[in-house]
Amino acid sequence: QVEFEDGSQLMVKRGDIYTLEEELPKRVKSRLSLSTGAPQEDVFSGDEVRAAKRPRLGNPRNPEEYGQTPDYLAFMESLLQTQYQPGTQSNMF
Repeated sequence: QVEFEDGSQLMVKRGDIYTLEEELPKRVKSRLSLSTGAPQEDVFSGDEVRAAKRPRLGNPRNPEEYGQTPDYLAFMESLLQTQYQPGTQSNMF
Protein backbone atom coordinates (compact mmCIF):
# COMPACT_ATOMS: atom_id res chain seq x y z
CA GLN A 1 0.00 0.00 0.00
CA VAL A 2 1.31 3.45 -0.97
CA GLU A 3 0.34 6.64 0.85
CA PHE A 4 0.59 9.91 -1.08
CA GLU A 5 1.28 13.43 0.21
CA ASP A 6 -2.42 14.29 0.17
CA GLY A 7 -3.14 11.34 2.49
CA SER A 8 -4.77 9.16 -0.15
CA GLN A 9 -3.72 5.53 -0.33
CA LEU A 10 -3.48 3.06 -3.19
CA MET A 11 -2.67 -0.62 -3.44
CA VAL A 12 -0.01 -1.25 -6.11
CA LYS A 13 2.50 -3.96 -6.94
CA ARG A 14 6.05 -3.41 -5.75
CA GLY A 15 7.29 -3.68 -9.34
CA ASP A 16 5.21 -0.63 -10.33
CA ILE A 17 6.76 1.71 -7.73
CA TYR A 18 10.30 3.11 -7.76
CA THR A 19 12.02 5.20 -5.09
CA LEU A 20 14.11 8.24 -5.98
CA GLU A 21 17.27 6.26 -5.24
CA GLU A 22 16.38 3.40 -7.62
CA GLU A 23 17.48 3.29 -11.25
CA LEU A 24 14.49 3.21 -13.60
CA PRO A 25 14.35 0.23 -15.96
CA LYS A 26 14.93 0.92 -19.66
CA ARG A 27 11.30 0.12 -20.49
CA VAL A 28 10.20 2.86 -18.08
CA LYS A 29 12.81 5.38 -19.26
CA SER A 30 11.73 4.89 -22.87
CA ARG A 31 8.18 5.90 -21.95
CA LEU A 32 9.17 8.78 -19.67
CA SER A 33 7.42 12.03 -20.56
CA LEU A 34 9.63 15.09 -20.81
CA SER A 35 6.84 17.29 -19.46
CA THR A 36 6.30 15.53 -16.13
CA GLY A 37 8.69 17.68 -14.13
CA ALA A 38 10.42 14.53 -12.88
CA PRO A 39 14.22 14.69 -12.68
CA GLN A 40 15.56 13.35 -15.93
CA GLU A 41 19.31 12.98 -15.72
CA ASP A 42 20.89 10.96 -18.49
CA VAL A 43 17.70 10.80 -20.58
CA PHE A 44 19.40 12.57 -23.50
CA SER A 45 23.06 13.26 -24.00
CA GLY A 46 24.21 16.63 -25.33
CA ASP A 47 24.97 15.13 -28.75
CA GLU A 48 21.43 13.74 -29.11
CA VAL A 49 19.92 17.10 -28.19
CA ARG A 50 22.06 18.92 -30.77
CA ALA A 51 21.21 16.34 -33.43
CA ALA A 52 17.48 16.76 -32.76
CA LYS A 53 17.53 20.49 -33.47
CA ARG A 54 16.95 21.77 -36.97
CA PRO A 55 19.98 23.42 -38.56
CA ARG A 56 19.85 27.20 -38.56
CA LEU A 57 19.48 29.00 -41.82
CA GLY A 58 21.82 31.90 -42.44
CA ASN A 59 20.50 35.44 -42.27
CA PRO A 60 19.69 36.75 -45.72
CA ARG A 61 22.11 39.49 -46.74
CA ASN A 62 20.13 40.73 -49.73
CA PRO A 63 16.99 42.82 -48.97
CA GLU A 64 15.18 41.01 -51.80
CA GLU A 65 15.47 37.81 -49.76
CA TYR A 66 13.28 39.49 -47.13
CA GLY A 67 10.59 40.14 -49.74
CA GLN A 68 11.60 43.81 -49.97
CA THR A 69 11.97 44.19 -53.69
CA PRO A 70 12.36 47.72 -55.10
CA ASP A 71 8.71 47.60 -56.21
CA TYR A 72 7.61 46.66 -52.71
CA LEU A 73 9.64 49.47 -51.13
CA ALA A 74 8.27 52.01 -53.62
CA PHE A 75 4.72 50.87 -52.90
CA MET A 76 5.23 51.16 -49.12
CA GLU A 77 6.80 54.60 -49.47
CA SER A 78 3.85 55.80 -51.54
CA LEU A 79 1.44 54.54 -48.89
CA LEU A 80 3.30 56.38 -46.16
CA GLN A 81 3.48 59.59 -48.19
CA THR A 82 -0.24 59.64 -48.98
CA GLN A 83 -1.27 58.59 -45.48
CA TYR A 84 0.69 61.28 -43.62
CA GLN A 85 0.31 64.31 -45.85
CA PRO A 86 -1.01 67.29 -43.88
CA GLY A 87 -4.65 68.07 -44.55
CA THR A 88 -5.57 64.57 -45.76
CA GLN A 89 -7.62 62.05 -43.87
CA SER A 90 -6.66 58.45 -43.68
CA ASN A 91 -9.30 55.73 -43.81
CA MET A 92 -6.73 53.11 -42.97
CA PHE A 93 -7.63 52.81 -39.27
